[in-house]
Amino acid sequence: MRGGTVIATPPRPTVARAAKTAQSWAVDVLREQIMLGQIRPGDRLRQVEIAAELELSTTPVREAFRSLATEGLVQIDEHRGVVVRKLTLEECIEMQELIAIVEPDNLRHAVPRMDAATLAEADAICRKMDRADVGNRYALLNRELHLTLARASGRQRAIALLAELLTLNALHVPSDSTRLPGRRAQAQREHRALVEAARAGDAEEAARVVYEHCQPILTLLRGDLARNGNG
Repeated sequence: MRGGTVIATPPRPTVARAAKTAQSWAVDVLREQIMLGQIRPGDRLRQVEIAAELELSTTPVREAFRSLATEGLVQIDEHRGVVVRKLTLEECIEMQELIAIVEPDNLRHAVPRMDAATLAEADAICRKMDRADVGNRYALLNRELHLTLARASGRQRAIALLAELLTLNALHVPSDSTRLPGRRAQAQREHRALVEAARAGDAEEAARVVYEHCQPILTLLRGDLARNGNG
């Protein structure tokens, strides 16, 4: 992937195959590579090359493209083929606003149902995110932390919506965060406060923390929109 136009040799996958179907594994691999920036907005995904790299037939790769299109990560264009989406500023704001509504509400249902295993997993993810060498995997860990806590609600529609929003959000939040001095350190304090509120069984505090967690990036994006003359 050079020059941001065509994927000729995708990076070797790091996602474990385990017992997943070929299609679901291909989805996980491509989603991770997009979220890590190894495949970039505007890049074109070539079915044959990706199938060869993943050692799969073209059928599960084609189906994976359709799944990624449903998630909003790629567009299937009649002329250009499968292209990684470039999100508009308005879309980024809308997603952040939706997360600030859906995630706090879901946490009110999730916190009373959280068990020790969920909290231990959230703690482990937070520790990984604290490491200096986490690099661009921070976005993946951030998504997994929020979803780990969200899944305890058992509300499948809310969880699926959050998964989609957090995936798309990861395409812009890491770069946007670099424009806010100290944002990652502050975000980590907020993550730990979120886990502690969940451990204390305080659903309202957890909801408040995650709502406030969304505001710095949302304020930044709204400022961008206003400066562009659309605010």
